[in-house]
Amino acid sequence: MKLFLFMVLIGIILYWRHDKGSIHSLYFMRLQEQLQKYGVSHPRLVLDLDSLDHNIERVSEHFGDTSEVRIVAKSLPCFELIEYLQEKLQTNRLMVFHQPFLVQQLERFPHADILIGKPFPISALRKTLEHSEQMSVAAVERVKWLVDNIDRLKQYRKLAIEKQVTLKVAVELDVGLHRGGVEKTDELRVMLKQISEDDEHFQFSGFVGYEPHIGKIPELLKGQREPARVSALRQYQEFVDVVKNEFPSLWNDDLCLNGGGSMTYQLYPENDRTPFNELALGSAFVKPTDFDLFSLTDHKPAIYIATPVLKVLDRLQIPVMEKLNGFWKALTPNMARSYFIYGGWWKAVLESPKGLSNNALYGRSTNQELLTGSESTGLGVDDFVFLRPTQSEAVLLQFGRILVVRKEQVVGEWESFDQSY
Repeated sequence: MKLFLFMVLIGIILYWRHDKGSIHSLYFMRLQEQLQKYGVSHPRLVLDLDSLDHNIERVSEHFGDTSEVRIVAKSLPCFELIEYLQEKLQTNRLMVFHQPFLVQQLERFPHADILIGKPFPISALRKTLEHSEQMSVAAVERVKWLVDNIDRLKQYRKLAIEKQVTLKVAVELDVGLHRGGVEKTDELRVMLKQISEDDEHFQFSGFVGYEPHIGKIPELLKGQREPARVSALRQYQEFVDVVKNEFPSLWNDDLCLNGGGSMTYQLYPENDRTPFNELALGSAFVKPTDFDLFSLTDHKPAIYIATPVLKVLDRLQIPVMEKLNGFWKALTPNMARSYFIYGGWWKAVLESPKGLSNNALYGRSTNQELLTGSESTGLGVDDFVFLRPTQSEAVLLQFGRILVVRKEQVVGEWESFDQSY
């Protein structure tokens, strides 16, 4: 027992004494040089087109027919980025999750097939219909609205009667995620009956069944992945069969049978995707850290936050604990220096240089975040720290104009969605 405790103590000491720091890799060194040359003076979101193209190629190889891809706009809230993907994939299908962004996309993408990705409150539907009156009835007809229960369907019907419009409606299915949606075929029958009896105000447009829980099953329980996938497909097929067999007037080959997502699309090969006829993808194209999953190992990160170093101190100095200044460096070389960066506390993890960390004693900051690291990082004032966003949907909206790079060279700037609507 004593030997075991001694070995544990030695392990802890070696861990703390190990210098984790290193300078930027060649990729980030070149990127830093280009950002400095470009005159970047504050935190910017960087999109790497080479990595984006790599991910597009992976998707294209998997799908074969990429017109079956529905681009998830919330995960890629940038018009030029969506247009880039539409051209590369030859698809006009979009999935939208936010009413103000829906209005912008109806105007920007006049030929897009738009599927709403979550049930909108009735007020959001009303606002969109009233805005669309100023454009054209055709704008409303391009949208498939998502309904998750009979009560919402009744709300939508009442508004459709008031506005004298016909709403395309898709039904949200719960196929294992348990975040709402229809769970039982009996519930679906009630909804389909109401839709079929009011073709003046409703047009049935299909299903959405999202199953990201499969991609999140950890290695420890990886044996549950395939049963969960099979279960999701079986449940989805049961709902499809209700329409085919009991409501044949609602069935047609153009229905949207949407499933999958960035986390799971590779679980459905091109020749075995039944009952889906399209899969939704967004984050897989840029791969934030939340998507570092077994199902996306062949995808590359394509977005980074780049922020300048404002101050470099040769010590870690905690307020009211100044007497311990020398202790931190003696404890570990990874607390030898303090780096204060421009901004901070984003939904992101430190990427380069290696060996930097936040300090729990000093605390977090969105103004001047403190990072600690060793002398081996080689960072100086006006150098850059690079972070990988944990997600794309919120982070891409925080920086306004996105810097677009190819071969570590800045080749343009793209605008994120307007949040002032």
